[in-house]
Amino acid sequence: MKEAKTWVMLSPTIIVLGVFFIGALIYSVLLSLNAFSITSNSSISLQAYADVLGDKHFVESLLFSLKIAAVSTLISIVLAIIVSMVLRKTFVGKRIAVFVYQFNIPVPHLVVAVSVLLMLSQTGLISRLFYQAGTLSGPSSFPLIVFDQNGIGIIVAFVLKSFPFIGIAVLSLLVTTTGDYEQQAATLGANAWQRFRHVLLPMMTPSITFSSILVFAYAFGSFEVPFLLGSTSPKALALLAYQDYTSVDLNTRPEAMAIANIITLIMAVVVILAYRRLDAVNKRGEAGHA
Repeated sequence: MKEAKTWVMLSPTIIVLGVFFIGALIYSVLLSLNAFSITSNSSISLQAYADVLGDKHFVESLLFSLKIAAVSTLISIVLAIIVSMVLRKTFVGKRIAVFVYQFNIPVPHLVVAVSVLLMLSQTGLISRLFYQAGTLSGPSSFPLIVFDQNGIGIIVAFVLKSFPFIGIAVLSLLVTTTGDYEQQAATLGANAWQRFRHVLLPMMTPSITFSSILVFAYAFGSFEVPFLLGSTSPKALALLAYQDYTSVDLNTRPEAMAIANIITLIMAVVVILAYRRLDAVNKRGEAGHA
């Protein structure tokens, strides 16, 4: 009864979001099939997908976006675990440290990207400080972090924004749930590494998985961060779609929607695989307890 009441209370929000999401998805699929063409070529077909998949720039952008999302997520996970393991302990100034740790969670990605641009570009604040100190001979001597082809600046922005998001979920679990289990493992003779590997990490896995999916999804489909911090080539997939959609050639709009739909499909596959992996881990844990 209580569960049914909860679903009833959530139903207006679910319906509104569902209508907008499903409506937008249907529209993008139809547009990618050339259903709303305003040019002479108005036949419905999969030609846009064939053109996109056969384009070398699409492959470059796909690999670039996957690299950015994967590297950002992995670094965020590692930093989140390390910082959370430190903050779980009691020390002077812990409240301030936790506040600083979670300070930028509500900060928009755009603001973080602009901050990275102002701080880490070759004409940014850090470069100017080194130049004033006599360490650099000029702005060009500062390492190319922003606008580089490897996406380092983009990764830095995503990590700064994402690792506290993952870390807060991990820290909450460490503080409220794991203490008794870790103490029991220590009583049985497990050292610190064994307690982390066999007790803490399995318990953190669900929280890390759920939050990491969101981090990976946003990094993979992000537009504003690669737009501000990325180089002209390779482009992120979202930028490639934007370029096709805003082109003066209206015949490229189906290709833009095809790219957007491919992004959605890839993320759906990632989410399904992640949930299946998590389900498998949970089943092994239940079998172990049994």
